[in-house]
Amino acid sequence: MILLQHQLQGKNYLNAHNQFLQTGIAIGIFGMLVLIWVYLILVIRFLNRKQWWLISILIISTISMMFEAMLERQQGIFYFVFMISLMYASIKKISNKV
Repeated sequence: MILLQHQLQGKNYLNAHNQFLQTGIAIGIFGMLVLIWVYLILVIRFLNRKQWWLISILIISTISMMFEAMLERQQGIFYFVFMISLMYASIKKISNKV
């Protein structure tokens, strides 16, 4: 339906089917580096705390972002924000226990 609406309006919206490349095209190199930086910071923190299940979630979402521009849709943004919030909440909970 959305594709039909765009075609009727004479607009074709195409994406790169790779979130990192799509971010680089839309925002620039700086935006792509910020996205990569967010993932690297999370991986480093989870490796230091040996949170293997969180690292596995990050790996799955990174692989998914390599084949689909997830952050171009509302569902992808919701997933990204929800997972990042869940990960930070678990870090805070673990830090309070120690």
